[in-house]
Amino acid sequence: MKSDMRWASRVAVGLAAGGRWHCAWAMLASLLVVARAGCGEPPALLALSLLLALAALYVALRLELDRLLFADLAIELMTKAPDEALAELDAGLGLALDRADPPRVRALSDRIRGLRRWVTTAAVLALLQSCVLWVAVLR
Repeated sequence: MKSDMRWASRVAVGLAAGGRWHCAWAMLASLLVVARAGCGEPPALLALSLLLALAALYVALRLELDRLLFADLAIELMTKAPDEALAELDAGLGLALDRADPPRVRALSDRIRGLRRWVTTAAVLALLQSCVLWVAVLR
């Protein structure tokens, strides 16, 4: 069981790292749209592109945080019981986020589901930004 959780944490690290590429593309595509601003792009298209880039930046930060947390969790699971490692992670998050009450302890599967939602969000942002770039280029 402990070994399975350690491997699941390592796979989650890979998911988070892969999701950052979607965010990078969304931000690069936004730069390409903004670079075409001199070609008479509508302000609404530029604004949409910049909003998508800001959203991608936030998602990239969340993915990087999750990547680091899952990497440390995989290391902690080598020497600690899973419940103990997850409880310490939640306590640390509570301190870092300055919460009066520590957050409830979540199962590893719930955490990985949350990470998968962030990766999906990154992919959707990249797709939307690609559509904006496509419209800008074909205009």
